[in-house]
Amino acid sequence: MILRKNRNVRVVSIDAVDDSDRVSLILQIPDPSPNPEQIFMERERNKTLSQAICTLRPRIRAVVEFGQLHDLSLKETARGLGISVDAAKGRLFHARGSLRKSAALRAIRKPPERPA
Repeated sequence: MILRKNRNVRVVSIDAVDDSDRVSLILQIPDPSPNPEQIFMERERNKTLSQAICTLRPRIRAVVEFGQLHDLSLKETARGLGISVDAAKGRLFHARGSLRKSAALRAIRKPPERPA
């Protein structure tokens, strides 16, 4: 079974580079790191998100900044702000709703990625 499976595998040697473009395309390895345009877009998204968070009401903004941006659980966020967990949940719910309605954030929303 293993021999049968490997029979259809095509192997191209790196030393066997000729003038054809086909072989050179096979040898090009894509770079997974983001290109400068992607880095710039991500930086702009983060800046716009920060500006949108700053427009929130102070009580709601505190929950977002304290909990979501510092990666704390709702329990830790509530304890840090001196409120109940239910109040933190409610404020986070309202913050997400306000951010969803934000026109600036709608403009920069990432399009859904298509599987390759």
